[in-house]
Amino acid sequence: MKKTFVKDLCQNLWRLLLVGLIVMWSTTACVDKIDESSMYTFTKDMVSTYLSKHDSLSYFWDMVQKTKLSSKSPSTLDKLLSMRGNYTCFIPTNEAVQYYVDSAMNKHVEDMNQVPDSIRDDIVKNCIIDNGDEKAYETTAFQIGSLERETMNARYLTISFDTIVGGHSAIFINTFSRIIVPDVKVANGEIHIVNRVIAPYNNTLPDLMASQDNLRIFSYLLKATGWSEKMKKYRDVDYENRYYPASITKKGWVGYVPRHHNYGYTCFVEPDSLLESEWGISLKIQGSGVTNWEEVLDKIKAICKQHYPNATSEDLTSEDNAVNQFVSYHLLDEAVPYDKIVLHYNEVGYAYTNPFQLGIDKMQYFATMGKQRRIMKITEGSQTNGKRINRYVSKYDDSNYREVTVPIAGSYIYSDNGKHDISALNGYYYPVNEVLWYSDDVVNKVLNERMRWDILSMQPELMTNGLRLVHQNMFYYIPPGYCQNEGYSDQTDNFQVEPWAVEGDLAYEGDEPLYIGQYDITFKLPPVPFSGTYEIRIMYCTGTDHGMCQPYIGTNPANLNPIGLPIDMRIRAASNKAVGWTEDGSDHDVNRENDKTLYIHGYMKCPACYGYPSKSGSQSGREGEGGIKLRQIVYRGYQDHTKVYYMRFKSVLDDTSAQFDFDTFEMVPKNIYAGADQEDIW
Repeated sequence: MKKTFVKDLCQNLWRLLLVGLIVMWSTTACVDKIDESSMYTFTKDMVSTYLSKHDSLSYFWDMVQKTKLSSKSPSTLDKLLSMRGNYTCFIPTNEAVQYYVDSAMNKHVEDMNQVPDSIRDDIVKNCIIDNGDEKAYETTAFQIGSLERETMNARYLTISFDTIVGGHSAIFINTFSRIIVPDVKVANGEIHIVNRVIAPYNNTLPDLMASQDNLRIFSYLLKATGWSEKMKKYRDVDYENRYYPASITKKGWVGYVPRHHNYGYTCFVEPDSLLESEWGISLKIQGSGVTNWEEVLDKIKAICKQHYPNATSEDLTSEDNAVNQFVSYHLLDEAVPYDKIVLHYNEVGYAYTNPFQLGIDKMQYFATMGKQRRIMKITEGSQTNGKRINRYVSKYDDSNYREVTVPIAGSYIYSDNGKHDISALNGYYYPVNEVLWYSDDVVNKVLNERMRWDILSMQPELMTNGLRLVHQNMFYYIPPGYCQNEGYSDQTDNFQVEPWAVEGDLAYEGDEPLYIGQYDITFKLPPVPFSGTYEIRIMYCTGTDHGMCQPYIGTNPANLNPIGLPIDMRIRAASNKAVGWTEDGSDHDVNRENDKTLYIHGYMKCPACYGYPSKSGSQSGREGEGGIKLRQIVYRGYQDHTKVYYMRFKSVLDDTSAQFDFDTFEMVPKNIYAGADQEDIW
């Protein structure tokens, strides 16, 4: 790998060094020599007037004047960029535009009027972001990963950092476009001059991976097993053709409607060098091709059979084949940008305004692709040295949740692939430093724990379409059928609440769904790692404006069995003696005894792992504002890891304004909730 973990840790320092820095011209292609003296750091110009004044940006400006807002509008973008607003513009120099156009048209273009509309529109719309009511992006806000707002071409741009000739620090957009003049503030946004046209890869993730010269082995296996064909989907045309207004109002709640319903994928991949070293294979390359695939594949088959002995099919495209199962455990059916692989917002110690101040371990769980329904756990905290797949901590300090014993460090996830693009039309790939197996250690050690799933993390479409942890004061209305893992009746309205009260919002991972109406919701539950007795808990918000619902569970979503009594969310725990909630005191032992009493009543306090988001570092929110947030045990019973389970929640009140403010599921094996030691509070 060209970039080590130490280098990743230094990104914040590099970012700070770039504030106000105009990086010197280097030997990198597509750099235009511009008159830096005229590139003001602040001007009262609009984006449009600023562009019109600078000859070195004239090619882009001419294109802006010809580019229509959409196929349905005759208005051109120059009119938009002359109006009030908040626009982030990554403007390529004339030389950068010339280089891109010549490459795209495979000839030297003397007259930019010859450029086809499709190429021109891509150049312009990929470089402009409408930030709406939010401030345009300054470089001080950049971190490794993707920007939250999409471009006018409906693509999410990625940010990376590196050093260039002379040891200077630099910011890159989509791997290749370097910011050479940052943070030109105009009256309606921010302009950043770049040395290459921003050109997101316009093909699918498998195609992007197949074009990388250091991912030959995994790309070959992806195609041979048929998974590459299963990862071709991008945009749901039916959703695009359906009419939805920009926002929908229901019972006083107003929510923006998602613009698109895209499909997406993420792949964690071993580079060729790792597989050759670990598996003792060697690719013979002639020209641009490999000449010994048959020999290499035979060895790979033998190795995979050792790890997945029950996968006996000889057909590589069968999900009962060992190689197929090896490949599928690397795949997620959601497009996850690097900065959101683990969602940080309000876990203890984390400062939400400084993504480099990590706190206690934060775990993110994913169900990988394939019928085996396997789980991937990814951990990141101040002690993990990066994002780690299937890290195993056998002992935590119960007083502060600091790691004590770490038998398995976990596979490290790289933020990039050197000077190779990692962002495709429908997803991302990330190199890892250890071979990924769904081993006995993963099942019986790594995943033999309490698994906490945010309700929204169970819906892959939300991450793919940029709807997770959006740092804006807003709500989304999620249309019926938008998320494949949840279904609800026509009388159910689903709003998604973003962190609207930043410093005072006690929501796990910072966002949560809000169901209103005569709701009737069915969730497809995440898998369990092994068969056995599990406890399922939910965490919800209590209050007089909340409702009461009956839970159900089973394997047939059309015929689920009711479990227990209805869940009454109208009375706050602290004022309800039947709950048994008692405020913590200074005596730890007394607090734990109170926890036991609360548990006997079927309840638990908020986990201590998170609290109110803070600029200096979040503190535990275990008290949950006197029980406004509460965990309740809704089911205890046997679950077969080979089966798919569903859970339903049906309102039992006639009050259609009653809310179901639902935050997390917890799946807890019996040896944790009824083990020799009392379960930790975290």
